[in-house]
Amino acid sequence: MTSRERVEAAFAHRTPDRTPVFEYVLLSPLADQLLGRPYAVGAGWEQAVFEMGWERAVHQRAVDQLDLAMLLGHDLLYVVPNPPPLRANEESGPVLPPSSDPVEVMRQRNHQAAQELPPGDEPFLVYAALREEMARRDLDLPVLAPAYGHGVWTDTDLMQTMMLAPEVAAEHFRLATRRCLGRVERYLDLGVDLYGVGGDFSGQRP
Repeated sequence: MTSRERVEAAFAHRTPDRTPVFEYVLLSPLADQLLGRPYAVGAGWEQAVFEMGWERAVHQRAVDQLDLAMLLGHDLLYVVPNPPPLRANEESGPVLPPSSDPVEVMRQRNHQAAQELPPGDEPFLVYAALREEMARRDLDLPVLAPAYGHGVWTDTDLMQTMMLAPEVAAEHFRLATRRCLGRVERYLDLGVDLYGVGGDFSGQRP
């Protein structure tokens, strides 16, 4: 079986020739040791941009992730959007004073989230680079991309707000759903195969 056939069989509840495998989080310094060079993801990203420029660093990011998958016999690639290029004098919006009130913190976060514009093309360049690199090598590995955004168990402000002000938490979830669905639409356009959605508090009701 090819990697794609193996993954598709597993998702269809058919028995593949072996269990498909992939790595969810593999970073430096282990990734550096496996590749024999600095890994252009995580801690090595800024150095790669400094040495190569942003666009070449994105391409190297795709090459590095594919090289690791081939080296370790992976059947699937988990690829997150790449960081956008840094721009001098970029407006970051007003800085809000810190608050110790979890509900107020969530209200501020909701306000900021409501003002966010959809991301442009730049954070998704890694997917095009990866598709090009796989075509060059005649490889076909399914790609899993994240659309998580509803909150994790370490988000104590959100957890407390769920109890203290459910309507504020509900607004957070509404905004998070909008943001995540927007990201999934981008993935669909890019031909990404699989999407991780939700989060620890995503819930099971519409």
